Amino acid sequence: MGMSSHRDRPWVYKALIAAVVAAVLGGSVSPADAGTTASISGRVVDASTGLGVAGVTVDVLINNNSGLWGSLGGAPIVTAADGTYTDSNLPYGTYRVSVEASQDHVSRWYGGGTSLSTATDIAVHEDQATTGINIAVPAAAHITGEVTGADTSAGVGQVYVVAYKSTDLSYPARSAWSDANGTYDVGGLDAGTYIVCARTSPPSPYLWQCWQAAADTSSARPITVPAGATIANTDFVLVRGATLTGTVTIAGNGPATSGYVEVYQRDSQGVLWQRGRSAIGSNGSYQVLGLPAASLFVSFSGPGFATEYWENATDLAHATPVPVTAGSTTTLNATVEPPPPPQLGTVTGRVVDWQGAPIAGATVNVGQHSTTTLSDGTYSLTIPVGTYGAYFTAPGYLEANYQPADPSASSYVTVTLGQTTGNIDATLYPPARASGTATDPDGHPLTNFAVWAMRRNSNGHWDTVGSAGGSSTGTWQITGLLGGTYTFVFLAGPGQGLATTYLGGTHSIATAQTVDVPTGGSTGDIAGVLDRAGSISGTLTWTGMSLAAHPISVVKTAPQDWLNDLVPTVTTHENGTYTVNDLVPGTYTLTYFCDAPQVFGLAPGATPTPSTVPVAATRTITVTSGGSVREDVDETGCQLATTAKATTVGVPRVGRTLTARVGTYRPYAVRISITWFRGTRATTFHGSTYRLTKLDRGQRISAHVRVTRTGYRPLTYATSPTHPIAAG
Repeated sequence: MGMSSHRDRPWVYKALIAAVVAAVLGGSVSPADAGTTASISGRVVDASTGLGVAGVTVDVLINNNSGLWGSLGGAPIVTAADGTYTDSNLPYGTYRVSVEASQDHVSRWYGGGTSLSTATDIAVHEDQATTGINIAVPAAAHITGEVTGADTSAGVGQVYVVAYKSTDLSYPARSAWSDANGTYDVGGLDAGTYIVCARTSPPSPYLWQCWQAAADTSSARPITVPAGATIANTDFVLVRGATLTGTVTIAGNGPATSGYVEVYQRDSQGVLWQRGRSAIGSNGSYQVLGLPAASLFVSFSGPGFATEYWENATDLAHATPVPVTAGSTTTLNATVEPPPPPQLGTVTGRVVDWQGAPIAGATVNVGQHSTTTLSDGTYSLTIPVGTYGAYFTAPGYLEANYQPADPSASSYVTVTLGQTTGNIDATLYPPARASGTATDPDGHPLTNFAVWAMRRNSNGHWDTVGSAGGSSTGTWQITGLLGGTYTFVFLAGPGQGLATTYLGGTHSIATAQTVDVPTGGSTGDIAGVLDRAGSISGTLTWTGMSLAAHPISVVKTAPQDWLNDLVPTVTTHENGTYTVNDLVPGTYTLTYFCDAPQVFGLAPGATPTPSTVPVAATRTITVTSGGSVREDVDETGCQLATTAKATTVGVPRVGRTLTARVGTYRPYAVRISITWFRGTRATTFHGSTYRLTKLDRGQRISAHVRVTRTGYRPLTYATSPTHPIAAG
């Protein structure tokens, strides 16, 4: 069974889709984001026969504005029975297309290149179907053979046979697994010189081997593979490795019943590699197979004993190496020490109610450890040393976290070896309740609303401590409150035309009405009357053209209040209109952004800011109770930016072809048109390539690039002119 090459393939970029697309383009770019329904299509054919190649994977890469190439994601593109493929819903940009290697064909890029760097660019424009992106793939070469055991001469299955390019041993070019009979076929190979190795893995008793009978790639014999050829009889006769066996005994406790024995080898660079591993059986026995002839390090780990290295070492630096030879069996019976006893300390304290009476049976939680209080409210808990959070619960009382008497002290509990950490006390309070009604300005009960309870803390600040949804009759109730001074925030459901309002009808907590809620008691008849909301609406255009999917941030600047954070960012509709409803009366700043956030490297749905997305315009608008403000904006401030300018490449000689590499821009999804100039005069030729003729001899040729995107001022510039065109 052949395996695809991992070298120079787009899947490595697909794995970085969050970094390339989400971090640069802001996620998979849909037609709505890019304003296009462009596509790339073509056919994959056998280079010799011209017949379509079915079932191979085509990768379509787009160049982002950082110069990286990445996939837009989505389902894999696989050729049909006749070799055709199509990738639709593409944003504007520059693309490169490749065919992944398969068992019978090698990988190729559009234009005939063998790597990303040698591929031909494909310019995709607005609503353009780019057809004819055909790729001819040559037949693949194969390396075949058999893997057998030297001791049995029988085939060895499940051996991973890998072919490395001799110029790059860091990762396999292609690979295959041997079958039950030991035969294998590494296909999908391009012409070249390869190092081939048979790699075994535990619990195989055999050692790795590289062709021909080499222990590693450095001493392997290279294999030269012509294009489309099959190099047969590349056989491997594997030698049994060393065996390490024995038992693991816990001192004073008998055999270990579970755990692992792991074997490591240090290479010439000092890097430690795991060479084998075995589970410890229920009787303490283990057996590690297929070990190389070397000095090895052995570790023993598992429940019920501390990790040790041979021989009686607590770390690798003090371990004793174990020499083994190929085909031999070495016995290591290890006696390991049980883990040291836990290091403990004690936490003590007392739990009382708000009147100072002890609470019996309260639960004390310190980290993951817990106990209950005695009849006098005291407790004692012995636990491992460390730093913990602590909280207290009891039936009929509110849960409380540990709070030291000194507010500046840490609220964490530190447990010290052999010491008692005392005075970890708590005072518990019974729950209080607040209830009331919510109406509109005309006194009609609300049926879709919520209420937040805000309690003034000891520093004079307000904490949100509870909430509740309203009933169909306009009543509400919040339970589980501490006694104290409160105000309440009333929020109406969408579409009711009501503004978020504090108790007393204000829109700032500084002027909100307050009520006192007694400890363990109830305060009722708290009436919330919601003010009427305002709204802002309008149309966002560019030279009279509607702009869709543009974000607008809405920030309430006066009066200042924490509720300012509740105003959402809105997005223009398909016809460029926008509406912001349910606004609290006050002054707002609206920021109209040049484009969707994902076009500038943010995740879809992210909140844009002027530092991340260019701003087209800003407006300051005052909204009154129940008022509606219309604000139409015609964008003029959006400018395209060049992140890499277009260049002209090619030999300036009659009969040759020049190519314009179209460059990259910010934002990314743009439309690019090219006009070729002969000196200072425009030719009638457009597109990314230009064939030089006798008319061009002695002239300097340049490409004039025009970059456009709806909502932006066009960007126009020329590439550097070539040297005078030479005769063919």
